[in-house]
Amino acid sequence: MFLSTNNRTWTEYVDEDLKFAVYSAFFLTTNSDITLENDDVEFLQSNSANINGAFTPGEEVFKLGANVSGTVVITAGQDSILANSGINFTTVSGLSAGSRIVLTGNSTTYDVVEVDGVTNSSHISLRGAPNFSDTSGSIIMTPVGEMVQFDANTHTFMLNDSSASSASFLFANNDTIIGAESNANAVINEVVDTNISYLEPRMYRNVPNGTEANIQVKAKKVAGTGTYEDYRPLPFNDRYYSDTPIKIMSKSNEIATESGTKSLNINYHLTSDDRFTSPSVDLQAQEILVYENLINNDRTNEHKTNEGLAQSKYVSRTIELGEGLDAEDIRIFLNAYKPANTDIHVYAKLLNAEDSDSFEDKDWSLLQRTGINKDKISSGVDREDVIEYDFEFVDTPDTTVLDGKAIIANIGDTTVTGQGTTYNTDLSVGDRVKIVNLDNQTDYTITTVTAVGSDTSITVADAMTFASFGTVIAKVNLSHINQAFRDPDQEFEVVYYNSSNQKFIGYKYLAIKIVMTADSTALNPYIQDYRAIAVSL
Repeated sequence: MFLSTNNRTWTEYVDEDLKFAVYSAFFLTTNSDITLENDDVEFLQSNSANINGAFTPGEEVFKLGANVSGTVVITAGQDSILANSGINFTTVSGLSAGSRIVLTGNSTTYDVVEVDGVTNSSHISLRGAPNFSDTSGSIIMTPVGEMVQFDANTHTFMLNDSSASSASFLFANNDTIIGAESNANAVINEVVDTNISYLEPRMYRNVPNGTEANIQVKAKKVAGTGTYEDYRPLPFNDRYYSDTPIKIMSKSNEIATESGTKSLNINYHLTSDDRFTSPSVDLQAQEILVYENLINNDRTNEHKTNEGLAQSKYVSRTIELGEGLDAEDIRIFLNAYKPANTDIHVYAKLLNAEDSDSFEDKDWSLLQRTGINKDKISSGVDREDVIEYDFEFVDTPDTTVLDGKAIIANIGDTTVTGQGTTYNTDLSVGDRVKIVNLDNQTDYTITTVTAVGSDTSITVADAMTFASFGTVIAKVNLSHINQAFRDPDQEFEVVYYNSSNQKFIGYKYLAIKIVMTADSTALNPYIQDYRAIAVSL
């Protein structure tokens, strides 16, 4: 042993030793479990008309409620509240140590404070202090949460650390919420839950040799009250995709529909080969990132610019083809993961060099999936099961078949008569009609009605290329009236009609839109890459 008085010169003591005690842990068991639960979050959905002002992240947000009867003395910077008149703190329901209460001086002055204790009928001690003074202020006993973020797309507020605690003390539809600092306010349209597309665990642990730490996840199923999936193994360093639609619930909904049972649970199972070593978990470093893909199964009005209802879509930039390289067809090759109950739809927007319409105002034309893989679907469990899909212009626009049969007396006629037809009822000038020759997909004429003479006679814009004494006539659906198709009368080159009913063959300007749909957020498609080829015939 060596000793020193100056940390430079050391003296050896050969006849003395240093004695110390070593303590070791001896665990009572070789396995144990830790259960973690989701935070007390709220997802409060409003709409733009019911939101006034901007809420501040980190501020306390509370549900507007009635003042407790009586008044109190509030002093800025002082960690206590005194009774003024008409109030007895010991009889106020829910007022106790740990309670968060709202202090108000008037309709625009608020602060949220935490109670340290109710000293007596006229005195409350606080953890912290209010930020304003009022000798005749009021207390509001109401649910409170901390503002985390606002999703402008869905008009949803996310609050953490919700104080909702019972069916009579929670956030509910049509409640008004107020930011204690910003004084912003909003009306709750609905207290919603967040569907989980996938999880990313960030779970830190220490696992010595001879020990293990494994985790499992259990969550509330999207459908059904009280229905939870079984515990499933959760990877530490990878994403977790559930094969069942699951969600994380607002605390108020957990109280209202699940009797307070938490909607997301993580179970750690710790084991050791002996009782002298153990894995350990740092509870301050445990989190899971929850992702929800915004996707639905609604393509309503996707053919219109900026009007479609699909939530998940990609739009390319506008492409101008080179001089003399105008195209008459298209091929799109798309590598994608597309499991059952999901779909991928591809649209093209076209503009001919001679068309005076604005490119921005053009309709999107839905393309058709073709090729050997057109009906293939990806595995529901192997997310690497990517399939190449092929898209091209549709063979024919969507139509509705009309009553009766069309009659074309001679090739070159522009008069189409009918047998059993009701042209006066079914058609108007400007409507687009499809008259079939031999094949509904590849042998027909699309033309515009220029006059309706009677129930059995119409005039069309284009001379007929065939004669028939009784064939199918159909009206092009309004959603497809300006969409592109491969026209048999133009050797299957792409044709579209503009807003003035002018017919154009081919295009010089092009944009691509890809729309993804799914029945739920649990299992979604994804695009790996795509290639678009403008084809000149």
